[in-house]
Amino acid sequence: MAESQPKAPPPPPPLDEDVLGIYRRVFFRGLATILPTLLTLWVISSVYGFIDERIATPITSAIKSRLVATESGNRIADALFDFPDKSTTTPITGDSQDARDREAARKRNLAVEIDKRFPSWVGFVLAIVGVFIVGFFIASFVGRTLWRVFEGWLGHIPIVKSVYPGAKQMVEFLLKSEESRRSWSTVVAVEYPRKGIWAIGYITGPGIAKVEER
Repeated sequence: MAESQPKAPPPPPPLDEDVLGIYRRVFFRGLATILPTLLTLWVISSVYGFIDERIATPITSAIKSRLVATESGNRIADALFDFPDKSTTTPITGDSQDARDREAARKRNLAVEIDKRFPSWVGFVLAIVGVFIVGFFIASFVGRTLWRVFEGWLGHIPIVKSVYPGAKQMVEFLLKSEESRRSWSTVVAVEYPRKGIWAIGYITGPGIAKVEER
């Protein structure tokens, strides 16, 4: 019987392909390093922009409009900012057209002065305070009960019921404590759907006592 000749090693790849492979691996390694940081900054920036534009700015605008539109608001504005010209915060009374025109001009000037002096961060701080108030309310029995009723109502809205559960699950995963988040990263093997077949799963919560006993 003739001896089998050893197989010759495959020829090395062309130099151009090898260089391109190195550059490709280096590029994807750099992308995998930078992309999580960029995505994190984008999420934080988007959340901050949403809160500032959709919540904080309307709160600030509502406060400033109340300071301009009402006599009590005029007095509060004068007490807060101490305008040198007291006529800026003194309402002009009268039923004549001239009096109404001068009052409208005074309010426009007052709005401009308040815009210059009113801190832009007040609305954002009040939004954060509002989040704390909601958190304390939901922590109570009445708050939890009302919130369950509200979530049940959301579950009957055609489009919302498809979006809300996924959004809630994602937010809970991002904002849970480190101990709770670690439970998501625990991988287990479950004999399912029948004996001899195993499926991979994640532990997402404590077990059911009666099931564990059995």
